[in-house]
Amino acid sequence: MKTKLIGLLTVFLVGILALCSLASAAITIEEVEMDGTELLENVPNALDIVRGEEYTVKVTFTSDEALDDVQVEAYLRGYDHDDRIEDITDVFDAKLNVTYSKRLKLKIPQRIDIDDSNWTLRIEIAGQNGASEIVTYNLDISSDRHLIEIKDVIFS
Repeated sequence: MKTKLIGLLTVFLVGILALCSLASAAITIEEVEMDGTELLENVPNALDIVRGEEYTVKVTFTSDEALDDVQVEAYLRGYDHDDRIEDITDVFDAKLNVTYSKRLKLKIPQRIDIDDSNWTLRIEIAGQNGASEIVTYNLDISSDRHLIEIKDVIFS
């Protein structure tokens, strides 16, 4: 009776370990920088983003498996106009245990709503099939004091 119970528990533990190894992430995001400042995931970042400027986002990651047709994307959602705040890399193949660094450009529009200055930057790394990873970073977007934008002048 005890040997059957021990055998059953052993099979159960081996099954759990097998499922855990399958569920582990194949993509590990090592670091995300915005204009040279490292961003921390899911906490307020000290970096102050100004409307109307373009920023470089550097994503460093490693893959635990070989992946085909991978793309890295950085984006902000919730902007209520036709132009989008996003950038995506060209397709590339990620080799096993190789660290990659990809640079993306984000143009923060002048018309972005500053009443809600807290925005979430999402970094997504995904292949055509298989593994993917999404991480989020909180940003504070501000505007210059007394900013006036002249859109049109009419002389008669």
